[in-house]
Amino acid sequence: MHRLAGWLGHGTSDATQTLELMLSHCSVARPSHTHTDAARGLAANLPLAMDGPLAGVITGRPRFASQELQALPAAEALLKLWRRHGRDTPKHIHGNFALAVLDQQANSVFLALDRIGAEKLAFAASRQGMVFSSQADMVAAHPAVGRELDPQGLFNYIYFFQVPAPGSIFKGVEKLLPAQWAHWQNGELSRGFYWALKYRDAPREDFAAQSDRFFKVLRESVARAKGDDEAAAFLSGGTDSSTVSGVLKELTGKLSTFSIGFDSDGFDEMEYARIAGKRFGLDMNEYYVQPADIMEAIPVIAGHYDEPFANESAVPTYFCAKLAAEKGFKVMLAGDGGDEIFGGNERYAKQKVFERYHQVPAVLRKGLIEPLAHLPGMSALPPARKAQSYIRQANMPLPERMESYNFIYRQPLKEMFTGDFLARVDAQQPGALLKEVYDRAD
Repeated sequence: MHRLAGWLGHGTSDATQTLELMLSHCSVARPSHTHTDAARGLAANLPLAMDGPLAGVITGRPRFASQELQALPAAEALLKLWRRHGRDTPKHIHGNFALAVLDQQANSVFLALDRIGAEKLAFAASRQGMVFSSQADMVAAHPAVGRELDPQGLFNYIYFFQVPAPGSIFKGVEKLLPAQWAHWQNGELSRGFYWALKYRDAPREDFAAQSDRFFKVLRESVARAKGDDEAAAFLSGGTDSSTVSGVLKELTGKLSTFSIGFDSDGFDEMEYARIAGKRFGLDMNEYYVQPADIMEAIPVIAGHYDEPFANESAVPTYFCAKLAAEKGFKVMLAGDGGDEIFGGNERYAKQKVFERYHQVPAVLRKGLIEPLAHLPGMSALPPARKAQSYIRQANMPLPERMESYNFIYRQPLKEMFTGDFLARVDAQQPGALLKEVYDRAD
């Protein structure tokens, strides 16, 4: 894992000490390449590029459009692109990356994140300067920022089980969204998106051709993610991890996979992992997590997160990685987003049922069906109660409908939070965050 950190402006009495303070919060291997002067600091696990007033760093596994640039150290290639394209630079880089370009002469910082947010980049901008890092807590460690918790970040965490971008758990610290850039210059901050996924929902007759293209892209992407490393794979038995494991086995001829089981009915998915293992001829490694394992692992896992994260998937992921590391693997591939792309979760297919309600003429819905369903005493009848629930959800727009069973909605907020806390947060912000991304898609 790679990390970067730095700032421009915020003159400090001891830049080296300030950088050290930020790096002390690094959750992985500490950046070994550093530079500090009176106005700026910069650090990364990978070499920096310094050229007069310009400084650049890029982490992750970036791919550049031309062979000429690909042959250069990544940070040097970044500065070449910056001179040619300025803020359009990220359009010419693929793969997973987080980048920063500092221009002391222009008094500016440019940040950008890869197209799906595989990497992470947090920052704090003010009139005096900009601080940035791969971790929110490293940004907050800078003396000009501070580690005050943000009530809105706490509220969003309880809603999402994580703190989603663009906010963070720290007041004044923001995070870039996928495919987003931020440009700070002379105290002014601007931001935008350099890429958007294009959708084509219209009926099409070229299924066979698109199917062939999809499998070609799938193989190419798995091969590219593997690179020259001997890779293992996470295997839960779901759509995404099974697909990645099957393709990786096809490409390499042999594959070790790692699966975690739970000795509890309804939670153990090992049987599905074994189906995939048998189908693809995988060298499966299985481990059943015990309560004592969880107690031991939670402090370790939590210590590696820069913000609260309550998705239980972190536990099996940790044990899979631990087992793979013990067997000598340094790279593991996993699938993420397969359910969303292929409709693998039942709740996505269920949305069609709700959308059909709006095909009923509005005069019937509003003039007959809904008045009948809400007649006094109807909620006491199971069929009517079910109809009321259906109507309520169908009338809720997407994407808010997907969160209609969120715990936050199950009881009044004033029974969950103090009045003082609620006065400091926008309770509607989680829905607005979802809607912003949903509406941005074409």
